[in-house]
Order: sequence, then C-alpha cells, then structure tokens
Amino acid sequence: MPAARRFDALAGPPVDACDEVHGHRSILVPRCPTMANELVDTEKMISTVAVGTDGSATASKAVAEAAEIARHLGAKLVLLSAFQGSPGPDADRGQDIELKWATNSAARVKSILDRTEAGLSREGVECETRAEQGDPVDVLVRLAAECDADLLVIGNKGMKRRVLGSVPNGITHKADCSVLVVKTT
Repeated sequence: MPAARRFDALAGPPVDACDEVHGHRSILVPRCPTMANELVDTEKMISTVAVGTDGSATASKAVAEAAEIARHLGAKLVLLSAFQGSPGPDADRGQDIELKWATNSAARVKSILDRTEAGLSREGVECETRAEQGDPVDVLVRLAAECDADLLVIGNKGMKRRVLGSVPNGITHKADCSVLVVKTT
C-alpha cells in the first residue's frame, strides 16, 4: 500500500491526497468496513464538476460549493445557466440600450456568468461557462451531459413545491451524472 494515511472507519473522515505515489490526486475512502483502506483514484471518479446558477444569492452558495469541490479534486468547473426566450427584434425598436439589456434574458445570463467566472478566476479557480435558452431542468441536464460532467451541483431553492415541481427535483430525476443538492435556503 502506498505511503499515505489510511482511513480509520472509527476515527473520522477520509485522508490526505497521495500525489507522490501516482502523480495525481487519490484519496483513501471506505467502501465497507473490511475494505476501509482501499485507494480510490479521484481523477477517474470526478474530473468535471458542473454547477447551475441564475446569479441569485442562493445559487452563489451552490457555485461556492462546486468551486471548492473542483479545487479539492483538481477537476474542471463548468458554470451552467438557462434563460427564457427574449422578445423578437421588433419588440425593442426605439428602446434605449439599458432597457434592451434589461429585457434580454440571454444578455443578463451572459453577464451573470461572466461576472461569476471572473470572480472565480480571481480566487484561482479556472472555469468555463455554458448557457442556452429553454426550461432550466432540460437545459442544465443537457449542458451537464454535453460537458461530460461527473457531478452536477445545484441549490435546493424550490424543492418544497409540490404542484408544479421544482428545478432541483427535476434535475435529480433526469440527470445522467451524480447530483449534489446544496442546502441554500
């Protein structure tokens, strides 16, 4: 077994990274009590973390959690967002530029993603952004699949809705990858 601290199932959380052994991040995690010291290659487990955001304060909590996970695992971070359709080109004739921007969902989402990406970059987290028009559940699930996300992080806002459903609930049922729902409310 490589020279790394082993996980003690009775003592606490998983152990330090084992970069010097394999040249990449690995951790020791328990799978069962008899295999508590198994070495797991985290690069094969999670190499891309995607996170859904709409720029809200609650979504920012999910972004922070996803950034920390990506940083810890050395994974790529992808910011995802969905927007609703904008009025047609004739709808905004004669409007000033600020009003056009305020009514253009695509421009707002791009601005939110650019601002979030810049903030993460200042913290040393490199990421990319993707956004598309459509239903948030369908768009986030599709974009996560397109970027080969191993983990999709979302906030829990709206999970208590029973009649119409919620974005987090829909994503947990439709996503092909693992989903982490962060308590943001």
